[in-house]
Amino acid sequence: MQYGCRLSAGFWDNRAEADGSVRFRQEAGYDLMILLMMRSYFCIDLKGKSLFLPFLAAWAAAVGGTLLFLRFAERYASPEPLLDWSFAAFAMCCLLFVVVMQAACCFALYFFVRATAGGMALSGERFEADYPPRRYAALCTKGILLGTVTLGVYLPWFIRDVVRYFAEGTSFRFHALEFRGSASALFSYAVLLCVAPAFVVYSLVPVVMMRASAGTEGMYVLCWFLYILLLAFVCVYRAVAVKWFVDFTYGGKRLLSTVCGWRAGCFVFGQALLVLVTLGLYYPMALLRVWRYYVGRLVLGREEVEDRFGFTMQPGRNYLFVLGQLLLTVVTLGLYFPWAYARVASLLVGRSYVEVQEERGREPMPECTL
Repeated sequence: MQYGCRLSAGFWDNRAEADGSVRFRQEAGYDLMILLMMRSYFCIDLKGKSLFLPFLAAWAAAVGGTLLFLRFAERYASPEPLLDWSFAAFAMCCLLFVVVMQAACCFALYFFVRATAGGMALSGERFEADYPPRRYAALCTKGILLGTVTLGVYLPWFIRDVVRYFAEGTSFRFHALEFRGSASALFSYAVLLCVAPAFVVYSLVPVVMMRASAGTEGMYVLCWFLYILLLAFVCVYRAVAVKWFVDFTYGGKRLLSTVCGWRAGCFVFGQALLVLVTLGLYYPMALLRVWRYYVGRLVLGREEVEDRFGFTMQPGRNYLFVLGQLLLTVVTLGLYFPWAYARVASLLVGRSYVEVQEERGREPMPECTL
């Protein structure tokens, strides 16, 4: 009888436990449903064939310009630089090569941005992309010429003007974007995190290599350390530059990134080291993880954070997909790039979402600082 009582008690305990688990699953399912209702995923309609002709023109200009530059450089370059006709011809070839490469990049950028922005949609509503080509041509002509004459000093202002141009032409629900980034800030980042470290490293490397050739121990290790240190500075600059790019206003709200520049730089540096160690095989995963890192730290709001962005990833499946697109691009000498770009962009954009935050418990909007 006591044994039966214990069975009965155990039965009711198990039943109560089962009811609790069912109730927990129902509550979890309800919370998940509410969460999915608060999330809105992006989608994009992008075809690689629509980008092939602009890319082919830019690719032909870049390849042709490179071949001509190598031919003229071999003809006019001299082991002892002298201020003569050969030196002037070589300097002119370098400047023309820079102009051709920048023009090719600007030409392709226009069509890629227009197709990407015009093909995006959120909650069934499409983005509008209106980019006047004459204004863009005048903007690029001015930027390329001034950037070449000033030996790259004007490039931050050129980049700011290009980003501002595309932002003003992109609208959603009758509200256009407005870029707030400062060109002087980008210039200071480039000088402190790229130009100055590169100058120091490339000044020390010849001295280190001379001592290494003389038989001094440890010089080759020091040389590799200098290059890795330069890579770390470049990664920090890239992280800070990406944060600089995300500073917009939209319909009275601000779109910002909450990343810390130095922490993001360390994260990107770690991903870059893994790419080097694996001889590039880790690059697709690095791309996915860096995209998730930055998208997951985008916020939109006025005084408080009203919307947050995110990215859902299937590591194994997405890695193989991106790796396949990269391999096809390499095998075709880059000619497959428009299709690879369209398919990888569809993956990255299609798995990105914006999530509405509840009114209570909202965090204040962060300041756009380094």
